[in-house]
Amino acid sequence: MRWTLTKITIWLGIALFFSCKDNKSDVKKANTSGFKFLSGYWIPKEIKWGGDDLNPKETGDVFRVASFKTLCFDTAGRFIFFASTQRHPKNYGDSIIFAGEPIVKMYKGNWSFEDTLLNVSYKVVPEGSTVVDSIAKHEKIRVVYSGTDTMLVFQDKFYVRTNKYDKISSSTIESYKRSY
Repeated sequence: MRWTLTKITIWLGIALFFSCKDNKSDVKKANTSGFKFLSGYWIPKEIKWGGDDLNPKETGDVFRVASFKTLCFDTAGRFIFFASTQRHPKNYGDSIIFAGEPIVKMYKGNWSFEDTLLNVSYKVVPEGSTVVDSIAKHEKIRVVYSGTDTMLVFQDKFYVRTNKYDKISSSTIESYKRSY
């Protein structure tokens, strides 16, 4: 099912209408616990993997690839996300390998709560001598509670917390975060 901005808006409106009281209460609890509520890595709920599913001869039937963003709410108030190509190897369980390709764009900024929204501001972290847009971007990430799950809506996509990165990938992500 392809989600359009209209469908997402309608779905969010219905969900917020029926859970408004509980949602605000949960956000207040989350706000007091801050980092624990947002800790970990967040990836798109739906990822369209390519690679050996589409071109088995080109990849040697070894892995599937997808480009997407990984969100991190590192400490109270610190927001980081990575845009990169990731790999999902065949016969590797449900684990994902972060930075399956050498180019990783890192964005760094801050976050704060406002009712059921996270206000984020960020800008790209320059790498080497590459000229980058140094103007900070400001966006709102919607926090959506559905039963026991929490999802985020960032740039019109649903994000879920994940533990699918293997140990090496988690270490790589943490290394990137420490370097800036």
